[in-house]
Amino acid sequence: MTTVRRSRTALSIAMSFLALFLFSQALFAATINTNAHPVARITKPVNDGKRVVLPGHVPRVIANASITGKAIDMGRIDPSTPLQGMRIVLQSSPEQARELRRVLDEQQDKRTGNFHQWVTPEEFGSSFGVHDDDIQQVTKWLTKHGFTVDNVTKSKRVIQFSGTSGQVEEAFQTSIHSYQVKGETHVSASTDISVPEALAPVISGVDGLHNFFRKSHMVGEQKLSDLQNNLKLGGPYYTSSSSVHYVGPADFATIYNTTPLLAAGINGTGQTIAIVGRSDILMSDVQTYRQMFNLPVNDPIFIHAGQDNGVNGGDDGESDLDVEISGGVAPNATVKFVIGTPTFLVDGITNSIEYIVENNLADIMSISYGSCEEVEGAGGNAFNL
Repeated sequence: MTTVRRSRTALSIAMSFLALFLFSQALFAATINTNAHPVARITKPVNDGKRVVLPGHVPRVIANASITGKAIDMGRIDPSTPLQGMRIVLQSSPEQARELRRVLDEQQDKRTGNFHQWVTPEEFGSSFGVHDDDIQQVTKWLTKHGFTVDNVTKSKRVIQFSGTSGQVEEAFQTSIHSYQVKGETHVSASTDISVPEALAPVISGVDGLHNFFRKSHMVGEQKLSDLQNNLKLGGPYYTSSSSVHYVGPADFATIYNTTPLLAAGINGTGQTIAIVGRSDILMSDVQTYRQMFNLPVNDPIFIHAGQDNGVNGGDDGESDLDVEISGGVAPNATVKFVIGTPTFLVDGITNSIEYIVENNLADIMSISYGSCEEVEGAGGNAFNL
């Protein structure tokens, strides 16, 4: 059973998806009002000799290593090292981007015809994705450099591919090194990558060139001594008791005044919440939580996006919390917990997110992982669908 205290950030996330299930319709295919459509933008011959640098592919701790000394370069890794599940993140045209922004705003505006007109991944791709001819050009370039193209997402915004470290170095004109950071071994591109100038209009970046994976935002119990030290340092002091407080489903309903809604039957019935994760959890933990708080029997559905790697210490507590609280806030909702399997340089969280979106799995997606400061500065290739 999970007995950790929810942080303000994580509680805000829970509140966000509560608002979504209370006030949104279920996800369904719809026709949105837009004239956006893909237009071929790769108009020049692909010449590897004429290249464009794509910034943002080196984590800050690596980029600033010569100044801070926090990262020790251990040298280039074996070029035969297999790298699986990397993603080229594609970008829409400026015209598509402006139209997408308008549609997203109107989907939340009751005064417009696009209000709550959700779309499937395929429909998104047909309006805001990259043209099939351009995708073919990019995949042809990848295979030319020895990569295997694993998948093109339905959104037409991501190409998944696999190869070796040496192939990445040759194709993207970078070097993959091993680093020691705070006693841990990490692998990362040592310099920003580049792509042929002809392909640059449709390529935003590459995800899967370092293993500084997303971190849990879970906050555990604080000791009274920690709070007293906080007070001495000018920090907040919230309590004079043991300092440990737990928020159950009824407390949440009282704090956010959702009790009348729950009593009226607005309790998640007919809605699906997908929880992003990368570690197995025990079904018995969730069942015990629901029994403790007198919630109806409603087991979550576990889905593995990849092979089952079992319990990942440090992540299972976060996922316990996310699955339990989502089911506590919306006790009749279907909760699908998607466990993403990491590869050498691809975060399991990335694989979980892609699986949820690609399979149109849920009305709501909840994620409580984020990048740490060490990765900030590597945002140019942010994984977006």
